[in-house]
Amino acid sequence: LKDAIIEHYGEEKGNILYLRYHNAFPAGYKEQFIARTAVYDIEHMQSLSPTNNLAMSFYRPLDEAPGVIRFKLFHMGAAIPLSDVVPMLENMGLRVIDQKPHEIKTLDFQTTLIDDFGMIHESVEALNVDAVKDVFQEAFYYVWNGHAENDGFNRLVLKAGFHWREVMVLRGYAKYLWQLGFSFSQNYIEETFANNAPIAAQLLELFMLRFDPSLPMESKNTGAN
Repeated sequence: LKDAIIEHYGEEKGNILYLRYHNAFPAGYKEQFIARTAVYDIEHMQSLSPTNNLAMSFYRPLDEAPGVIRFKLFHMGAAIPLSDVVPMLENMGLRVIDQKPHEIKTLDFQTTLIDDFGMIHESVEALNVDAVKDVFQEAFYYVWNGHAENDGFNRLVLKAGFHWREVMVLRGYAKYLWQLGFSFSQNYIEETFANNAPIAAQLLELFMLRFDPSLPMESKNTGAN
């Protein structure tokens, strides 16, 4: 661990972090992960603060079975109930197949909890984790903090690479249609969008063409036609 930390951070900062973390990891963590992985987890734990209470890592391990994706949640304080996290992941089209908790206790008696989820995406095609990592983590953060709704429209984050605000556009259209008496259920609309992601992307593109204030009026008229 010391060699990996110094290689990543340099000798001065690496020695400080090694002193803090060298006895922090429990046996179960050390059996599962190599030292280099621990260094990346330390980086996430170091980012936590009273104003930033959640860090994330969405990745595809090289040593996992085909199709398995992992998602680590780093947080301080009380343990997060699985009943809070799992529905959010399921609404993004992920099926949780395992969960491994790790309690990290540093030299200064600070405790960080790592919840490590193993998941499979609903798509039959291989998910490009690197391409959607940032939009997924941002969407999860805003749903977790109550700034975006936790529903099946969020499947478009991974299915189509939508930003969470773009998902809000289609959700808003659906709610407007229900106010007009549209009879199809929310689950039906969510399923339809998820199964027809390219069409959902075209609807979003049409919205941007018509309402983006930075576009000239000629482009908006062309888009409307």
